[in-house]
Amino acid sequence: MPKVTDAHRQAQRQQILRAAFACFGREGFHATTVQDICDEADLSPGAVYNYFDGKADIIRAIAAESRDSLDALFDSIDTEQPAPRVLADLVARLGEFAEQPDDAAEGGHRVRVRLWGEALSADEVHELLQENQADFIERITELIRSGLAKGEFDEAAEPEALARALLAFHQGMVLQKAVSPDTSVKPVFEAVRGLLGGASS
Repeated sequence: MPKVTDAHRQAQRQQILRAAFACFGREGFHATTVQDICDEADLSPGAVYNYFDGKADIIRAIAAESRDSLDALFDSIDTEQPAPRVLADLVARLGEFAEQPDDAAEGGHRVRVRLWGEALSADEVHELLQENQADFIERITELIRSGLAKGEFDEAAEPEALARALLAFHQGMVLQKAVSPDTSVKPVFEAVRGLLGGASS
């Protein structure tokens, strides 16, 4: 029997997660069964259980993957620019993310909103999302503090409060897009980006 490569295993794991995203987006977490995910992925239950212990494990994996998305978001930005410009570029990336169609290959906003709800009753999902939020806030806070030290922001700026406001703004736009998919949220992000771009001295 040919040896299963790590690349094949990773590809099949992602296939399962994409299928789960599609099912969760349509039916929600509780109405979706493992068999639904198997059918969507065109895989046997045995293949799915090779990677995950069950539906709860798949939900946890989806929550954990949001950390990778956060890392990729920050890696895509030139951090050598003045801090206000870095922040403005970050807002632009967040706007592109929020504007994507709800049925995009990387997963829909409905699933992300449902994850927030799941975090209220599932401790491990709550912990993962809380860690992701804390990481986002910490990164933005440090960026603003760095800019303040260089005189790039108004001295009245409170770094952590601004970081939390940006997180709340982004989550609100994702929620709005999930509830009203035809609504364009990108202009809102562009307006905020313009304000931030004008904050540099």
